[in-house]
Amino acid sequence: MTTAMSKRQLIVLGSLFTIGASLLIGVFVSLRSQAVRNQGQLIKLLAATHATFTRDTPKKIQNVIFDDRVILIPDHEAVASGYTLRLYSRDTTFTITAHPLNPGKTGVFSFFRDEAGVIRFERELGLPANEHSDPWMH
Repeated sequence: MTTAMSKRQLIVLGSLFTIGASLLIGVFVSLRSQAVRNQGQLIKLLAATHATFTRDTPKKIQNVIFDDRVILIPDHEAVASGYTLRLYSRDTTFTITAHPLNPGKTGVFSFFRDEAGVIRFERELGLPANEHSDPWMH
């Protein structure tokens, strides 16, 4: 009788462990999938930016437009696709930094769009990307 109960208990414990592991894997995959989706959306935004300029002379960057929903103003932060974005401008050129709001959950890598439009990324989770980071080649 004791042996049969031990087997039942082992079966129940094994089943609970399997269910728990499946749930944890599902949550991890779901969070990772969202981070990857956000990253894809951000790359599209960074690749499709264009600047608008002031009317006075000499012309300076007034803002940078990603799409109808996201407009960056110099030295101010905005949030889009799970990332915090910041625009840095110098007369007629600009750079953009992008950091996940919650690294690993809302985004995988940090990004930097340089003055030539090259998108760069930082491989190490949580570290900011900069002009020395690897170029994004995907």
